[in-house]
Parts: sequence; C-alpha cells; structure tokens
Amino acid sequence: LSLGWLLLRAGQTQEGTDVVKEVIAASPADAAAGGLQLSLCRVLLDRGENSRAAEEYQHYLESFTNNVGEALSGKGWALYGLARYAESAATFEKAAGLLTNSTQQAQCLVKVADAYYANGQFRTALESYSNVVRRYGSTTFGASAMLQMGQSMVRMGLTNAAQRQFAMLIQQYPGSEVSERAALRTAELEQENGNLARALDAFGAFMDGYPKSKWFVNALHNHGLVAYQLFRFEGALADFERVVR
Repeated sequence: LSLGWLLLRAGQTQEGTDVVKEVIAASPADAAAGGLQLSLCRVLLDRGENSRAAEEYQHYLESFTNNVGEALSGKGWALYGLARYAESAATFEKAAGLLTNSTQQAQCLVKVADAYYANGQFRTALESYSNVVRRYGSTTFGASAMLQMGQSMVRMGLTNAAQRQFAMLIQQYPGSEVSERAALRTAELEQENGNLARALDAFGAFMDGYPKSKWFVNALHNHGLVAYQLFRFEGALADFERVVR
C-alpha cells in the first residue's frame, strides 16, 4: 500500500493505481477496503486525473454503501473537470440530498448551479443559485450565489436586473470580495453596453472604493480604454503609464 501511494505521488498514476487496487482486491470484505478506495479516488482527483477519478468513484459507488454522499460529490467534481456539466449537476444534486454536513451540502448545491451555468443553461442556473440563497442566504455561499445570480442575468440579457442585483450586493456586503466583484462587474457592463461616461465614473468609483483590490490594475486599464474612447487622451495616457508602472 505504501508503495502504491509513493508511486502516485511520484506521478506514476497507472502503476500506483494498480498497486493500491491490488491491495483492495485482496481483502474486499475488509472494513478498511472502502476507505482505501475512497482515498484512491481523492488522490486521483487532487492530481487532476479526472477521467480516472470518475471511474474509481463509480467503482466505489457500485461496491460500497458507506459515505455515498461524499463519493457522489467527488464524482461530481471529476465530471465537472471533464466538462461533462449536465452529468456533474445531476451528481452534485444527488450528493446534496445525502450529505448531512451543511457546509458540504451547500458546496454541492453551489456546484449544481455552477455546472448549469458552465453548460449554458443560464435560466436553470439562476433558479439553482436562488435555491442556494434561500437555504444559505446568511452564509458566504449565499453571498457568492447572489453574485452569480447577477452573472446569470447578464448572460440571459437581463442587464438592468443584473445591475440592480450588483447594486444590492455592494450595499449589503460593503468591503467584501463579493462587493468588489459586483462593483467591477457594474463598471464592465456599462463599458460593454457603450455607456462610456457612466463606465468611466464606475471604474473610478471602483478604484476609489477598493484601492488594494487584486482587480485594481484591471479597472485602471479599462478606465484608460474608456477615457481613450471618450477622446480624453491625456487621462488615458496617464492611466496606461500607471498600469505599466
């Protein structure tokens, strides 16, 4: 077993998997066998071996009856990594129904919505994010889901509704990363829709409100682009020179 884990850590995925599975197969009725299979699945998932991880999680589900919710959640992550979003959403939904830990359950429900969003099913994603807000509105999961509700509205062409959603987030979660992202998205939407004067003000407000944001340089660069489009060349030049610095 130790040899199997060492091979996996060394990047010899096939060899390591074969050795660990040989140990499991030698004592399938052993109480530890299920735990070893689940550990193997986690290692494969952590290494980005999504196809193998999905197969091994499925093998676990067909062979063992404990920790089914955790196994389904892991399989959901593997399927998401493979861009099999519809299957991933369904798997995360099953996992959420079986998990008893509220944090794990919330994570699965968020990933249900994320999978629908990634699959281009924006209306269903909006409904799923709304479900997270209803159930976990007072948590960080709820706040992030509210932001993603706005993003879903944007993709559905509901720009005004999205702007109202972002404005509510800025007011409700001042100083948070969620409010930062909402403020930046507000400015970007004005830019995308050609409302250049409002975009310039919004990017300026973002930089004033979040001077230490990791997105500050993005906002400064876009502020320069908008200034250029408005023929404010001196301001644009100053912004671009500051970006370079």
